[in-house]
Amino acid sequence: MPFRLVGAESWSTSARPVETVWRKEYDFITASEVVEHMHQPLAEFQRLWSILRRGGVLGVMTKRVQNLLAFESWHYKNDPTHVVFYSDTTFHWLSEHLAARLQSSARMWSCCTKRDLGR
Repeated sequence: MPFRLVGAESWSTSARPVETVWRKEYDFITASEVVEHMHQPLAEFQRLWSILRRGGVLGVMTKRVQNLLAFESWHYKNDPTHVVFYSDTTFHWLSEHLAARLQSSARMWSCCTKRDLGR
């Protein structure tokens, strides 16, 4: 079945006041190269989760820590605006914490589906 885009919003801190985004619910939320800049990531993920409809998808793209040895020479950690880092284990923990279904966990992408409690 082909997908059809019904409506979409784009948001960044310079685009519009935050309040307009947080007043709606969404079927799909994507955070591409954003989560590594979050100073309070759990609170921010919970906030995103609160505006995601049941059955909706939260897609996150960020580079992953592979292991401690690789981390030492990893260029990604040298960006001073990157304040938190993620691994596969992080996304598995987050999906359990949010009671989500982790649909995919690739090298850079993770998608969590908000469970429909009625099913």
